[in-house]
Amino acid sequence: MEALPAAARCQGCHALTSRKCSVCNVCIYCSSECEAKAATLCFADVACKLHLSLPHEDTNLGPAAAHFLMLPSTQTDLTARASPQLRWTALHNAAVHYLHILLACSPSRVHHKTAFGMAAVLTPEFRYSCGCQRINFPFGKTSQAAAKIVGNMGKLALAQMGTARRAPPSLRDADGAQDERQAIIVSGFVVKCQGNLSHEPSQPVVHFDTIYVTHSNNAWTVRSVQPLWEQKLKLLDHKLYEMPFKPEGRVPDKERHPLPLLESALNPPPADPSRAHPHPPTPSEPAQARPQGPSPSTTPASSAPQEMQLPPSVAEEEAPPLSVATAMAPALAMAGKSSRAKPHAPPPSGLPPMAQWADYRAQARAQAEAQKEAPPWAAQLEAALQKA
Repeated sequence: MEALPAAARCQGCHALTSRKCSVCNVCIYCSSECEAKAATLCFADVACKLHLSLPHEDTNLGPAAAHFLMLPSTQTDLTARASPQLRWTALHNAAVHYLHILLACSPSRVHHKTAFGMAAVLTPEFRYSCGCQRINFPFGKTSQAAAKIVGNMGKLALAQMGTARRAPPSLRDADGAQDERQAIIVSGFVVKCQGNLSHEPSQPVVHFDTIYVTHSNNAWTVRSVQPLWEQKLKLLDHKLYEMPFKPEGRVPDKERHPLPLLESALNPPPADPSRAHPHPPTPSEPAQARPQGPSPSTTPASSAPQEMQLPPSVAEEEAPPLSVATAMAPALAMAGKSSRAKPHAPPPSGLPPMAQWADYRAQARAQAEAQKEAPPWAAQLEAALQKA
């Protein structure tokens, strides 16, 4: 809800009071009797649990948790055999009636950056349960406020529906339709609406959309988005309007909540703990001097593992004989080329260090030239070349 004055209206009897809820210290009740009555008639304990569990974020409303207002609950005629289509119809009718209550109990003065939210569900006892929220976002965008409202309404709908129940397996569906966790979320914000005629100027309204969602496998699924209502506003001052308590307006032509915004708000991606909590540097290493990642072309020889470095004494003891070096001359030549291309790369294990490669290569080439004998067909080739 919006920032509350020193004396606010009790959520039970609407009397002026400065007393807060004894459970969550967020709800406004003038007495313990109003608290008990709200818990019985409106499921107010659901809002109190959310007020205690949600973090106190630094939002445009200040460092406080979200303030949910629970509306009166009523019993329905639905049973476990009711089809999903019948439940959607019942929830839609309930959302329309609860929107009337939201308009009646909401403050009449509305800032141009105000967002409304409402979540209507069927409890396991097949009672209507509905809660609402109203926030201001003077420094935020309308899309951000809509995403915040829809996300909060998703949490409120889950809290109202309770823990998912799993029926025992059976060979046939004897009870008719399976129990589906369905909910309706209503989101509204202030926009400029074009009149019925093209020459009419645009008028400020509160546009409400109905979002049909189902919950399964710990995720929300958006089934449909439909326009619900446009409540007229009257200009009082710069960016300040007056909203009537009764429904005055029309059903809009199209919805204003895009599907990607709803899906990301209802199912936010998990936060990356490695980015949120990076590893601290060692005491001998300054925080700003830590390298971002090793690169083979930029890693110095001193930073290579110890098993990849051979001291000169060990290299001399493990140096291969001249005959072996002769056979390895092509491989050593290729290694010399790769070493010149990457001067900082450490030599492979089992080979002499970089400084002695040139000497071994020269010795191998000299011995190969000294021991080279002409093949028997060399004289025939020379004679053929002379004749040609």
